[in-house]
Amino acid sequence: MPIRVMFSTPYLHDGAWVEEAAWNADRILVDDGRFLVLDKGEILAEVPVDSVSEIELKRPRASREVRAARKAKRAEAAEAAAAAASATSAAEEAKEPKAHAWDAIRAEHAQAYRPWDAEQERRLLAMHDAGASNEEIGAALGRQPSAISSRLRRLRGY
Repeated sequence: MPIRVMFSTPYLHDGAWVEEAAWNADRILVDDGRFLVLDKGEILAEVPVDSVSEIELKRPRASREVRAARKAKRAEAAEAAAAAASATSAAEEAKEPKAHAWDAIRAEHAQAYRPWDAEQERRLLAMHDAGASNEEIGAALGRQPSAISSRLRRLRGY
C-alpha cells in the first residue's frame, strides 16, 4: 500500500533532505516515539514521531477488470431495485383505497376520537352521578362505552 509521509522539518531520506517521502508498505507502527514503516517484516523507514506532520495512506487501485466487474454489479443491483420498486408501485395502485377505521366507528359513534370539551365532560359527570351506564352515556354523547370509562378514570381518578 502506498504510504506518503510529510515532515514538519526536513528528513534525511535516501541520502537527501526531503519534506516528504513515499514507500510501498504493508504495516505502519508507532513504537517508543518512532514511526516505523514496514513491508513483509522489513523496516523501510524509522522516523521520529514529532517530525511527522501528516501521513497519507492510499489503497492500491483495482485492476481495470475488477473495476468493470464492480460497475456491472452495481448496475445490476440498481436495475433489480428499480424493478422491485416498479412492482411494488403497481401492486399499490391495484389496491382499493381503504376507508379510515375512524370512519366506520364514527358511523355508530359520531364523536369517537374527537377531543372532549367542557360541556361534554359536564354532561358525562352528571349522567354518571345520576346512575346511567357507560352504554347509555355513550349513546347520549356519541361516544364509545370504552371512551366513557376512560374519561371517567381521567376525570375522577378511577
